[in-house]
Amino acid sequence: WAEGFGSVQGDLVMWLLVGLACTLQVFAGFTYGMLRGQQFFDRLALITGIAMACQLVGVVVGSAEFGARGAIAGCCAGSLVPAVLAFRYARPGRGVAPDLRARVRRYAIYSWAASLSSTFVWSRAEIFFLHRSSGSVAVGLFTVGITLANIATQGSVLLTAGMLPYFAESFGRGALPEMKAGYATATRVLGFLMLPMSFGMAAILPSALPLLFGREFA
Repeated sequence: WAEGFGSVQGDLVMWLLVGLACTLQVFAGFTYGMLRGQQFFDRLALITGIAMACQLVGVVVGSAEFGARGAIAGCCAGSLVPAVLAFRYARPGRGVAPDLRARVRRYAIYSWAASLSSTFVWSRAEIFFLHRSSGSVAVGLFTVGITLANIATQGSVLLTAGMLPYFAESFGRGALPEMKAGYATATRVLGFLMLPMSFGMAAILPSALPLLFGREFA
């Protein structure tokens, strides 16, 4: 009975951490969206860098000390700073014109529906088929690889989100040369960030895998 109660309690803690991680990501997404919409890309880059560093340290330390629960807590640490800033940016401002409010609401509904559909269609559906064909061991190896790859590329992926409003504003002004120059600069900057992050992650994997996930992954 005691062992059964302990497992249920452990599952409860894990689900609470997952719920906290999802909640923090919602508020963090608001902050990122607010900064991108206002084109405060310097603040966006600073917050993204801080969040990425907190998540990397949190996941490594949490996994080494507390296992899976620590890894989820590390993910929460990565979203904590932008989530807290959401309460700073979500302040009542000037009134919005009714036509603009209607356009924003319509866009938000379509964006929400598309994101929700994408979650069910594209979110790791291959795990189901991999488990059916190769078993849980293959699923474990695959998910570990995806997790570490996402950590290596997360900072650059977040930074690319700022390109959409920049391109939209440039296109509205008819500034096609600026769009081309901005795209070329962003590609160079992303390459400058992505290559060392990716090769660096690959270089430390032989030591990081057993440390984070156990000797079975050596």
